[in-house]
Amino acid sequence: MHFAIVQTWGLGDLIMTTPVISEFRRLNPDAKLSLIVRGKPQAALMQGSRLVDQVLTMPPIGDRAAVLKFFLRLRKQHVDVAFIGSRIEGRLPAYLRILAGIPVIVGDGTNKGSRIFYTVRNQINPEVHRVDRMLETFAMWSRRPPMAARFPIPRSEVALEEAETILADNDLQPGRYVVIHPGSSVSDGTAKRIPAEVARRIADQIVDKCADCAIAFIFGPEDGDLIPSFSGLAARQVILSGHSLHSSIAIISQAGGFIGSDSSLGHIAAAFAIPTMTLFGPTIPTETAPYGENARVVRRLEKLECQPCWHTPLYGHCPYGVRCMHELPESLIVETAAAWLSTRNLGRS
Repeated sequence: MHFAIVQTWGLGDLIMTTPVISEFRRLNPDAKLSLIVRGKPQAALMQGSRLVDQVLTMPPIGDRAAVLKFFLRLRKQHVDVAFIGSRIEGRLPAYLRILAGIPVIVGDGTNKGSRIFYTVRNQINPEVHRVDRMLETFAMWSRRPPMAARFPIPRSEVALEEAETILADNDLQPGRYVVIHPGSSVSDGTAKRIPAEVARRIADQIVDKCADCAIAFIFGPEDGDLIPSFSGLAARQVILSGHSLHSSIAIISQAGGFIGSDSSLGHIAAAFAIPTMTLFGPTIPTETAPYGENARVVRRLEKLECQPCWHTPLYGHCPYGVRCMHELPESLIVETAAAWLSTRNLGRS
């Protein structure tokens, strides 16, 4: 059998799809598994994984000629089943069924025009986390109850060695630093970023409370415009930027905790069971917050009437100065992070 998992959204969405990869491989150890993604970070995430036989990068949907060629080439691979991990999928089911000739399509897409192409289609419940829903959808096809979600994100020896050097160069001890990621993808808008002054106040208070801990502000390729706002940091606070995705994964996976905006790096931290706080303002955490017992959502204590504004005309054009991200419960965040570090310190002694 040749099974394809298709996730053409962002890096965080792909991370939330990896439990389906793990579950498929558990049930089908000898089958061929292809992963179809869009974007360089997404293509890089599972490279080197023993669970995936190949990673295929789909061209931008606007390049119709390239998209047509991609699916016609896919047809030659004789895929038996395609699992779609995106519920807003446009023409994707039709491309997979008609152009790629895949006979069985599994997913929970909401596009009315595409429903006829599904062989197995689940219903959307916005109160159910996307990880749980995708495993439920997969189980409808496999007819086997799923195991608890596992996130098989690879960490290569090369990335771990690079991370070890980066940590040593910045005087960061494994388990004794908190990663703070204030940024988010520019393509999704900057309104969900943690304001620089908020992130810096939180960092200052954490290092004041923990004498031997440090803060690592981490910035991705789309966060470069934020870095000047973090110049002149206090002692035991450093900036990490310009590192590869896999090096960043290795750095995050050794942290004592993670604080971030609604972005993919929080999903990485939670996948490695790192204590995680995701600070939500304009976006919706119910379906897509980082997953797991160690992951926590933090929002303004009193919800604003306009909150959340995700997918409304207000998003990105807030007339209230994005109060939901400027008025976060900073003392709660600091106390929680200090408790993480205290617990890790006890475990180390």
